[in-house]
Amino acid sequence: MSILPQHIVNCMSVNDRKAYGLSLGKPAMGLTTDEAREKAKRKAEKQIQQEIYAYLKSVGVWFIINPPMHKRSQLPTGAPDFMFVWHRVPIAIEVKVWGEKPRKEQVERHDDMLRDGWRVYLATCIEDVQTILFKWNT
Repeated sequence: MSILPQHIVNCMSVNDRKAYGLSLGKPAMGLTTDEAREKAKRKAEKQIQQEIYAYLKSVGVWFIINPPMHKRSQLPTGAPDFMFVWHRVPIAIEVKVWGEKPRKEQVERHDDMLRDGWRVYLATCIEDVQTILFKWNT
């Protein structure tokens, strides 16, 4: 097993990397720098989502729409990561790692939801969600 320098891996197509047995799941073995960075962002976002889900359950939100990240959702394109009702207020939360912005289709969906009376928020950590719920708890 040999590890290719990153500048060589960056020049190879995904198919070439597969043909040479470079695993796409091991950053040192076959991911480009951008692919490794994207994979790390997805992992961090998934961790934040898991924490938020557990928190929402712990405070009594019993019905949460939270489509899995790794599967194609049946919800409309751009749907937020969490949708639920808190004290009769429909709330949608889009989860992003710090510094990331919602994609164009997410912004469009959020705008549609805002027009329909939803409160739509961006959260980068569990504290953001706690602040959101506290606002509507009074």
